[in-house]
Amino acid sequence: MKPAERDRPSATRTPEHQHQRRAPVGELGEWCHDLRQPIAAIEAAVWAALTDPDVGPEVRRWLDRVLLEADRLAVLVDSAAGGVCIRLVDLSELLAEAGAYWDRVVPAQVRHRSGTAAPLAPVVADPVMLRRVVDNLVANAAQAAGSSGRVELTATPMADDGWMAVEVDDDGAGFAGKPANSAGLGLKIVQETVERFDGRVEIGSSPLGGARLRLLLPAADAQQAMS
Repeated sequence: MKPAERDRPSATRTPEHQHQRRAPVGELGEWCHDLRQPIAAIEAAVWAALTDPDVGPEVRRWLDRVLLEADRLAVLVDSAAGGVCIRLVDLSELLAEAGAYWDRVVPAQVRHRSGTAAPLAPVVADPVMLRRVVDNLVANAAQAAGSSGRVELTATPMADDGWMAVEVDDDGAGFAGKPANSAGLGLKIVQETVERFDGRVEIGSSPLGGARLRLLLPAADAQQAMS
């Protein structure tokens, strides 16, 4: 699945341009960036709790409310910061940390791997928002896979220059079998989030037998990566 040519945003903006256009400025920006990290940690902890099949419906309703309020707070913080904080993100490190975290906290087996032997290029994204999106997709995949299931988190350069693909696969019932109100931000908000740093989301079937959610992210070019 390749993004249509006309839909492709430019992945060659300089870091300086990105900073001028979107990055928070001054003490308020730094404060907002620091605040967004614990918000993301709260969301990840609640998503992990929601994957536990022993959590009853009343507790689930309260956890859903916590997620809703945490997401509202994140939106307020983003607004106060003046936008997303675009920078070069080490995708290998981010995905390795996410894979290790989710393998510890959910019953399903979560594995991270690279789809290439070569080092992965950094991507141009907001690191906190990107981690929130990955956490959301892995939490939903773990919930679909169940306690004895499997989730794979893979990063691969696209054959066409300028894009990195992050794929979240599970061996559950497939996308059609997932609950309408699955844990986390919801696919629509995930799509809206990655679009804020020129990415996109694709849905498909996984070779594991379940669903595949693919994030397409702009990769840094050689000049950006050396800046």
